[in-house]
Amino acid sequence: MPGRDVSIFDLDALREAFMKSVRENNVSPAEWGEHAQWFIQQLAVHKLSEVAVSQITGAADDSQQ
Repeated sequence: MPGRDVSIFDLDALREAFMKSVRENNVSPAEWGEHAQWFIQQLAVHKLSEVAVSQITGAADDSQQ
């Protein structure tokens, strides 16, 4: 995905995924900064594929059409 522009919809989907993670892990607002670092690291470690990104963002995957 290098060079791919990030849309407002992508950012909104990532924000929603982060907030879901916050709820599921019972993260307090005081811990959000640390949790955000962990969340981003997990995204990087898993090297999200285009399919995973489309699942997060709800975008259609061209390979499945």
